[in-house]
Amino acid sequence: MSDTNNDTKMAITIKDVAAHAKVAVMSVSNVINNKPYVSEKIRERVKRAIDELGYVPNETARKLREKKTGLVTKTGNIGCLIFGSFNKFSNPYYAKIMEAMENEITNQNYHLLFSYTEGQLENRASLPAFFNQVDGLIIAGRIQNKLYDFLKGRGLLMISVDAFYGDDTDCITIDKVSGAYRATNYLIQLGHKRIGFIGRTSSMPLPNIRERIDGYREALIKNEIAFDREIVKEGADIEGGRLRTEEILKSAKIPTAIFAYSDSIAAGIMKAARALELNVPEDISVIGFNGDEMGTYLEPPLTTISIPRKEMGVAAVNRLIERIKDDSSPARKTIFPVKLVVRGSTLIKK
Repeated sequence: MSDTNNDTKMAITIKDVAAHAKVAVMSVSNVINNKPYVSEKIRERVKRAIDELGYVPNETARKLREKKTGLVTKTGNIGCLIFGSFNKFSNPYYAKIMEAMENEITNQNYHLLFSYTEGQLENRASLPAFFNQVDGLIIAGRIQNKLYDFLKGRGLLMISVDAFYGDDTDCITIDKVSGAYRATNYLIQLGHKRIGFIGRTSSMPLPNIRERIDGYREALIKNEIAFDREIVKEGADIEGGRLRTEEILKSAKIPTAIFAYSDSIAAGIMKAARALELNVPEDISVIGFNGDEMGTYLEPPLTTISIPRKEMGVAAVNRLIERIKDDSSPARKTIFPVKLVVRGSTLIKK
């Protein structure tokens, strides 16, 4: 069934796109080839028509010409694919990285041709034609392996941010295990022995999801503190942090500190503590991870592990452009250091 659908979509011509968009064939050609003299209104109409029809330009003919002449056509375009159903308002972590990437792409005189979420590309048969019109693709976060393999199979030059796909793809990331270890060990240095954890737990299948709880467990082992499943809970956002904290604080074994997978979860932890008339940090210390700006506005301000997201976004763009200009060099993994930022949500245990 899928092969039949793909054959139908491949049969769509540039004339069909022009008719659908109600523009001239030349206008469609100009948009596909990223010509600068097309109005934004026409450009958007053509892009929408290409997406709706599932039109794929004849890249085979172009690549054959390039092979014969030895000249590779560069579009000056870069695409971006973001994990899941990303929302910049609910995920400030990747929003900061995306902002840095967009600015650097412009600074380097390239054009961000599209930015799609993984959720928009669930049906691979409807992948936009514009994947054929970029010099390279930046993947932000962890997408499904099947989608990654599909894109890799199309010969796309790709670089990942915050997720490792293998030695054949460049990666810009941080050492999350080390960061989580540092956060937990800091609480231990303050005298805390019963330290809870709320976030993505070891039950999650992806390695990059498990790294923070792995660092948490390593710190406990290093300091000969037993891992207690009763004070380790699964949570993904502010509300999850609040609900899981209520469960922990109403149990018989109340921790004196909690390490949160993210600053958003930490905000939920602090909200739950206040509702139960516990003071942060006098009654319970809280430490987050990410270094979101929101942490500075919490009361008290949040102690956290700060991630250099702007630098990561800039590095991803620069490395991709390096590969665009010369893809003969091997892929490499770039690991940025994290920083412990101590504020008012942690305190020496009395």
